[in-house]
Amino acid sequence: MSNELLHVVAVPLVLAGIAHLLGRRLSILARLVGLAGTALTLWLGVRVWWLAAGTAEKASWTLPNWQWLGTLRDTPVLHVDALSGFMLAAACLFALLIVIYSLSSVRGKELANGYFYGHILAALAAAAGALLANDFVTLAIFWGFMGLPFYLLINMGKENCEAAGKKMFIITGASDSLLLLGIGLLLASGHKLGLYGEIATSNAAMAGAFLCFSAAAFAKAGGMPLHSWIPDVAETAPVPVVAFLPASVDKLLGIYLLARISLHSFSITPGGWLSSLLMILGAITIVAAVTMALIQHNLRRLLGFHAVSQVGYMILGIGTGSILGIAGGVFHMLNHAIYKSCLFLTAGSAERRAGTGELDKMGGLYKALPVTFLAAVIAALAISGIPPLNGFFSKWMVYQAVIEMGQTTGGWLWIVLLVAAVFGSALTLASFVKVIHSVFLGQEYKGPEKAPVGPKAGLGMRISMVVLAGACVVFGIWAMQLPLGRMIFPATGIPTQLSIWEPQLATGLILLAIAAGLVIYLLGTAVKVRRDDSYVGGADVSAEPDMRFSAADFYQTISKEMPVLRRLYVQAEKSWYDFYALGRRLIFYVGGGLRALHSGLLLTYVAWCVLGLVVLLWLFVSASK
Repeated sequence: MSNELLHVVAVPLVLAGIAHLLGRRLSILARLVGLAGTALTLWLGVRVWWLAAGTAEKASWTLPNWQWLGTLRDTPVLHVDALSGFMLAAACLFALLIVIYSLSSVRGKELANGYFYGHILAALAAAAGALLANDFVTLAIFWGFMGLPFYLLINMGKENCEAAGKKMFIITGASDSLLLLGIGLLLASGHKLGLYGEIATSNAAMAGAFLCFSAAAFAKAGGMPLHSWIPDVAETAPVPVVAFLPASVDKLLGIYLLARISLHSFSITPGGWLSSLLMILGAITIVAAVTMALIQHNLRRLLGFHAVSQVGYMILGIGTGSILGIAGGVFHMLNHAIYKSCLFLTAGSAERRAGTGELDKMGGLYKALPVTFLAAVIAALAISGIPPLNGFFSKWMVYQAVIEMGQTTGGWLWIVLLVAAVFGSALTLASFVKVIHSVFLGQEYKGPEKAPVGPKAGLGMRISMVVLAGACVVFGIWAMQLPLGRMIFPATGIPTQLSIWEPQLATGLILLAIAAGLVIYLLGTAVKVRRDDSYVGGADVSAEPDMRFSAADFYQTISKEMPVLRRLYVQAEKSWYDFYALGRRLIFYVGGGLRALHSGLLLTYVAWCVLGLVVLLWLFVSASK
């Protein structure tokens, strides 16, 4: 068992090196290595997870028995339990689906080389190491290593991808520094660096360590205020990369770390100030990101803001500090990885066909891309929290956890948090009404800037989308039997007999209501109605591209006609709420001031030297007194 823990990290890393050696010339072999490598890693990951269920005491790997290692050889480096095991299997599955999609992806010729598959395998190896780490030092090593393949993958995108990659690298790199600071606080306080322990957060040092680790989790998952790299990456990186990083693997890793430190590393008081801080940040992330998504005109950037918004539900659930809330947050993380990856893959398919990702230049794709359309509708309903799909169940668990916390602690904060969560879900549905109409159901764009019609979705693309859309249905209707009973409940320690939602009964009632609606619709169509073209001012609307209605402008009233929101949107578009942009401006402002001091004039430098000597002389004289 211990060797299998090492294999699940080492095998993709070795295959990543082989894929890089194949490079661009042997692209067919590179594809085979990528496909076989992710499939083999998935098999190893599932085996590790499955075996660890009954042999947790043996599910560890230590360094070889070399004398020069000293006491390090006695401490397990890798360890698997129910939480890290199912996270590992999920990450490997998403990697395999992304590779299958990339075989006939949006930019197949540019991604069909060893570098792409090598970066995917290297990132998967680092993710496996981080998920199986037994202590914070091992976690920090793999956590930092992940940044390089992620950066290289993002840089394989289109225009401005380098800026987005650099932004991601700097934000996550800064969070790595906070991770190291948290380790330093643990060492300074005399605590062990293992991930398994109940460290009290009553003193400032341990509360600071918890916040440092939480910041690292926020940056990786995309929680506010460390979120701004995700929309930029979503817009510019290749679609398979976007579905692999901010949609799935990054969410898994970030929320895993937050759940791990909340469950096993630190002792968090439900309703305490740390718990309240997490919940408030979660609620802000939900509402602020989804309101930004409402006004986006680029499909992938819109999905990027939704990827941020959904993180808020995970943070809110984990922030409650209750087992139900943490289980709901982890379940929503898994559900989000499923439907968000599906949405990005369908966006890539639609963008490939339409030749653009701008919503006002798309439309009418449901006939050309029926599989993509169906998968997009299912995933859109799932992310909007429509029962009986998986997104509803996990959100319902978070709502229930917030209500239970409010009943226990009292006060009014829980009411505000609950309203924010439900309101965010309603805005999510409104946003995806715009998306589905603009991309699939609206009139086809026939303006002068219309791009050439691209190819339909390939077989690999359709397979990945169908699998993920099917998981949205299966994980919603049979949530208690499959994801909760076999993954989430064992990982979080929640009783399996818990019953807060009956998905099978709800599914039956929903299907009955749909059937009744179909009967009413068919009865209404029994009467023949004359149909004719639409005319405005005597002109045929269908023949005039300028008269085409686009759902991309559904919510222009919110962003342009409401004074308060308009001002907030303008400031957001200028990056006044982006910590990265604010820090960049500050650095350039200070740098500009220092640059002005270096005029190149000798007399100016002499004046500065004289001034420095005067200051030093004054300090010496003051000290002598």
